[in-house]
This record gives sequence, structure tokens and C-alpha cells, in this order.
Amino acid sequence: MRAELLCALLLPALAACPATTGPASRDTGDDGITYESVHKDPAAPPAGSAGVPERRPPGPPGTPSAPPAGSRPAVPAVAPAPAAGGSGVVERIPAAPIARPTRPSAVWTENILGADVAAPSAPGEPGGSAVVGPPVGPDVGPPAPLPAPDAVTVAPAVPTGKTAGELLSDAKKLEASGDDVGARAAFAQVVAEHPATEPALEARAALAEDALAREDFVAAKALAALGDELATARDALAFRLEVAAAEADRHLQSFADAATGFLRALERAQAPAEKAAAQKGLAASALLAGEPERAEAVVARSSLVPAGAPLGQVRVVTADLALGSMSRDELARLYRDTPRESPYFAFVALARAEDACNHADPDTCGVAASLAAERLTDGPFRARADALVEHVRAWRQVAPHTLGILLPESGKYGSIGKAARAAIEQALAANPGVTVVWRDTAGDADKAKQLAEDLILKDHVMALLGPVGEKESAEVAAVSQRYGVPHVVLSSTEGLADVGPNVIRVRQSLGEQARAVARWSATSAPAGKAGKVAILYPRNSAGDTAMEAFWDEVVRLGGEVWAVEGYDPETSDFNAVVQKLLAASKPGKGDSGFDALFIPDVGPKVRRLVPFLKYWGVLVKTDPRGRGVQLLGASGWNHPSVIDRGDNLTDNAVFADAFFYDPDDPAVDAFGTAFYLAQKEKPRPFHAEVFDATGLLAPLVAAVPGADHQARVEVLRRLLGTRNHPGVTGLMTVLPDGTVLKAPRILTIDLDDIRLRLADEEEDYVRKHRVAPEGQ
Repeated sequence: MRAELLCALLLPALAACPATTGPASRDTGDDGITYESVHKDPAAPPAGSAGVPERRPPGPPGTPSAPPAGSRPAVPAVAPAPAAGGSGVVERIPAAPIARPTRPSAVWTENILGADVAAPSAPGEPGGSAVVGPPVGPDVGPPAPLPAPDAVTVAPAVPTGKTAGELLSDAKKLEASGDDVGARAAFAQVVAEHPATEPALEARAALAEDALAREDFVAAKALAALGDELATARDALAFRLEVAAAEADRHLQSFADAATGFLRALERAQAPAEKAAAQKGLAASALLAGEPERAEAVVARSSLVPAGAPLGQVRVVTADLALGSMSRDELARLYRDTPRESPYFAFVALARAEDACNHADPDTCGVAASLAAERLTDGPFRARADALVEHVRAWRQVAPHTLGILLPESGKYGSIGKAARAAIEQALAANPGVTVVWRDTAGDADKAKQLAEDLILKDHVMALLGPVGEKESAEVAAVSQRYGVPHVVLSSTEGLADVGPNVIRVRQSLGEQARAVARWSATSAPAGKAGKVAILYPRNSAGDTAMEAFWDEVVRLGGEVWAVEGYDPETSDFNAVVQKLLAASKPGKGDSGFDALFIPDVGPKVRRLVPFLKYWGVLVKTDPRGRGVQLLGASGWNHPSVIDRGDNLTDNAVFADAFFYDPDDPAVDAFGTAFYLAQKEKPRPFHAEVFDATGLLAPLVAAVPGADHQARVEVLRRLLGTRNHPGVTGLMTVLPDGTVLKAPRILTIDLDDIRLRLADEEEDYVRKHRVAPEGQ
């Protein structure tokens, strides 16, 4: 292929291509309860790795990613969050305005030609590292047709003076480092400068495989589909190109061409894994093309069956090869198009049934399984079909108005389960029409998963509530999503409800509270000013979560993160960390040019820390009308231990929590009073959130009639239609994707009291008219 076509394919993402003249184409609970310590996806790459930008605005290409300790670089840069397991100390930000990118997620990379390429880290954004081809979006429209090779005229690529092998080595290094955009440009340069070489073929194979990963199948086909140029290529390289071209044809629904391509790849295959991949691709493509005989001939000649095996055995192996490698869409297409009299239809129906059962579709699963069972003889396939028929029968059955509840009522986390049960029982008292099936998970995720499946298939519950821990909730959410059962989790961890709209998370995360405080800070900044903030945080899971969420929200809102420091959560001496935060040579000689300071720690720690701020010369803003640094916090501040009764240094501090007992709110007062009478303790935010979660789900279970799966569908429909549902933690709205909208309570310290923060004018008035001391 000509270099011009290569550049046309890669033009939107690569500055390396010359211009054309033709047509262009974390559950330690967020409430402070230590439950299960996993807060982040362990598979997620660290900040700064491919596709994950560090919290740092872009500087000019070639600038250091972070200044040396103690320095003040000429180019302002936001310091990155500390890596897990590192020192946790974040380099101080210079006291100068910080430049910000147009999009908070934007990062800058430099390709091997020295061209600057701006690319958002989020896959799919126009110009990003995950997009090759014309950008598509609401303001862009569909991509232009791919130009024919002779329709594009380009100037020769800028020569580098390097050999093909050297350029290929550079490209592989960029690829290994995670710089996808740079690697793409470098591979393209190999093809452009040295088109008639084996390194160019290897570069094209890499580009084609990259295009397949990005689902740009037209580009993959154009890059990999070669003729005579493959004749001299070594087998391993020719195999890669043949497979890439065949995969592209398969995704473009040219199934007969794909089968031919996989057959050519099979002839080039050397390793067992290569042969297996080609055989699977061939079998799937041949069945989709309506040409199963082609796949049968290959299987009959392979080592997959004994020599001279009967046709029935060959067909079983062929079906197993083909169906196991198909996508959901391909399987649905084959199920629709395969004639009922085909010897493959029973196998296709069974595979379609199993797929439907794994994706919350009992109707399709039941019909397909029945069709498979009618056509299959005795044996393992018939047993699988019969088991699916019975499985769907149990799945469809529903015990009316029955709610399954999973809690850790025994074991290490028994106290948390008992606390949740107290709140649930209080909420259920208002819904006597609900039948409850309680199950004790003992804090074990595997046990919780099995109990959830039993609640659905044996107890036939209409909906699920719980559990509390992150790991347990994730396992149960996967089960409820597979069966399409309405499910309200009681963990506060973000991301748990992302498996599907049937999983609802009502409890607020620590990150959501931190973002709410950042928004309050931004709206309270003087008119016309973005606001400058600093962060002091404990280097633990909760501290990291709050710091990152607050930091990101400040930048998103146009604010400036002035300084960030982490400290050992076990320390009681904050001299060093405050000194470093201020870059102070001695007390009173530091730089406190920020307007607010966010400290996401618990009350006793905060109370211990704030005198160090005063010692080092930080003027704390203890009056809304006064000067100084506004103290900000998270839910850990919602405790009397945070109040500084000496110098009142925490007076006027602002923080967020999910719940606050307000006796002037009738619903909140009724909940608090009833809870205290029953439990002999005041309700904590955890109790209030669990109470609201139950109050959201239980009335729907009580109201919806029916004894089959459609009752669950109706409960979910009503749940996703919830708008401004009143709860003791505030109004709740559930969006169609299952996201719950609910604002945290913004609280403040007023001398010896913690109360709701008022609007600015009201806050000023209340503080001006405090009760005067006796004798005045």
C-alpha cells in the first residue's frame, strides 16, 4: 500500500503525516467505618501511565513532568498525586497562577518527529489516543469515505535519516511505554520512509492490530490486506497480517472473505496457539457465511478429531470452535439466520440460550433452550439444554411482594450488619405489605454471591437490598445484573452500580462529599476569582480518595490547587508537613497565598492539627466576614471532637456529610426520635442512609403485583422513574442509568455547635446576632 493511503487512514491522529491536496478523510466505608479495604480497581493503571493523566496541566513539550524537590520551576505545574506505596509527599506548587488545559483530562505527548499532539485520555474523544480516523461527535458528523489510494496526493514523509530497523525499534519502545499516539506515528514513519522492507510490514501489522483494537475495521483492512508483498514475508509476520485482515472482514460482515483469510493464516501458522486462533476464526466465519462445509473440511484434517472421525463428531467440534469465539451480535445473527433443519441449529440455539441467560433475558433463554432440547439427543448437550429450561422456570417465578436482604450479621463485621438491620427494620415498619427474607453473609463475598443466587432462584424474591461491604456488594451486583433483578446496594463505594441500571447505590461516597465541598468553596470565592486552595491529607485509602476527588473538582471548576501535602495518618506532630505546605523557613515566614485548606481527616486529628497552622503563621478564617484561610473538611469532621474550644480555630469551618439531625425538619426529627427510642442511641449518617435506601425500594416491592419476572421488570421501571423522593438525607432522584442524584449536607461549626451551613447573608446575620453573654 502507498504511504499516501496510510497517512490518509491515520491523518486525524498523527501530526507525522504531511498535508494532502486531495480529499481528506475504594469497603473502608466512606462513612469512616472500616469494612473492606479495597477502594480502587487494582487493575487500574497508576496516574501518569498510558491513558491516565497525572493531575498536572500540560506544559510545553520537553518540560520536566515534575520539578525537583524544593525548586520553583519557571513553568507552573500541579503536583501529581502520590503513587500507592510511595512517600506520599506531593511536591509543593509554586505561588503563581497555574495554567490549566481546555479539558481537565487533556494530556500532551510528543511524537518522534517533534510534533505536539494534544490528546484527551478518555478513549473516543476526538483527537485522542483511542481514535484514529476522522472524529465523530454531535458537532462533527460521520467520517468521510476512505479515499482510494490514487485519490490522495501527499508530499514525501520528512526523512529521519534512520534505517527501517532503527525506526521500528523506536516505535516498539514508544508502544512499550504506553505512548499509543507516539507509537502510531512512529510505525507510520517506518512505512512511509521504507515501504518495501520487512520492518514496514511489521509496522503495518502493528498498525492494523491497533486499528482492530480501536474498532476501526476499514483502516485495519486497508493496512493488512496485502497481496504479492506477503510472498517473501516470514510466516510469523504473514500470519499476523492475514489474521488482521480476516478479523477486519469478519467485523465488516464479509464472512466468506474472512473465512478465506483465516484459511490462509492457518497455512502460515506455526505455533499451536496460532493454529487454534486461525481454526476458531475460520469456523466462526464459515458458519456465519452459511458455508459450514469449509470449516468441517479443516476440522476433519486437523488433530482436533481422530483420523476418519464420523461427520457427527466433526460437526460437534466445528460448532464448539465456532460458537465459543462469537460475539453476542454474531451469535444472535446466526440464531436468526440458521435454518431449523440445519444440523447446526441445535448447537446454535443452545449457545444463544446460554448467552441470553447470562444477560438478564429469560424469555430468549427459555425459548432457545427449549428449541435446543427438542433437537438434541441424549448426552452432555441435551443435559445443558434441559438444565437451562429448568433454570429459566425457577428464574421466572416470583414470590409476590418479597424482598431479599443480605447483611453481615455475624463474623468480623457483625456490628455493621446489626446497625444496618436496625435502620432497615425501622423503615420496613412503614411498609407492612413486604415479606422479608434475611440472609447473613458473614462478611464473605463468595458466600454473598451464592446467597444472592439462592434468593433469586429458590426464594424467588422480587428485589434485593444489601450487602454493605464493597467486595460483597460487587459480587451480588454481578448476580443481580445477570438476572435482571432490582438491587439497591448498601455500600458507598463509587463504581459498584456501573454494572447495569438495575443496581442502585444510594449511600454517598467520600469522593462525592469532597466534590460537594469543592463546589461550595468555588461558589463562595469572591466574584471574578476562581479561588486558590491547598490540601493536607492523611496518606491512607480514605485520604487519597477525598484528596483526588476534591482536587479534580477544583480544577474542573476553574480553581487553582496551590499546594498539596500528605502525612502519616498515625502522626501527632504536624510541624514538618505544615512547614512543607507553606515552604516556610521558620514560623510566620511561609507562603499561605491560598484561600482555603481542605483536610479530609477525622475530628480528633483535625483538632490536633489546627494549632500547628496558627503556629506556622496561617491566619484561619473563623468569621465569614473576616480575612484568612477557610478550613474545609469531609464527613470525618461531623463529630464534637473537631471543635476547638480554646482559640476557636475550627469556628466557621465547612464540611459535608450525608445526614444531619435537624429537629426543625419534621421527617428528620421523626426518624431520629423513633430510632433513639428503639436503639437507645442517636442515628449516625450510616443509619440514615440505610433507612432511606430501604424507604426507596420497599414501597415499590409492596405496590407492584405479579408472580413472574415481569413484576421485577415493573419494580425496576418504577425505581428508575423516581423523582424527588423525600428521604431523611434529602431528596433523591434516580436517573435512567441507575445513578442517584442526592446532595450532601453542607455543615459548619458555630462556636461549640455543629449545624447546617446557611446562605451567605443568613450566615452573617446569625453570627452577628449570637446571644450576648450575661450582663450585656
